[in-house]
Amino acid sequence: MNQNRIQIKNSILEIVSRGLIITTSSNVSDEQYNTWQHYAQMMLHLCSFQYNPTIYINYLKICTNALALSSNNERIRLCINYLLGVAKIL
Repeated sequence: MNQNRIQIKNSILEIVSRGLIITTSSNVSDEQYNTWQHYAQMMLHLCSFQYNPTIYINYLKICTNALALSSNNERIRLCINYLLGVAKIL
């Protein structure tokens, strides 16, 4: 496996891990969601953009789609599902 892919996968799994910790709360606040989202976007851009910008761009689309959901927990879960899908194919 390519070293870049391993690093990207590890970074994605760290983002997912932090998101899962946040979603253990039954009601994720806007501040928690925004902080996690900022972290996730920054990390994903840093680790994947040069390797494959589509990963990051598609993540931003998922984030936009997530805004239509009614709770921050659901938004984080949608983002996590995308990230896990990417990690699975890396």
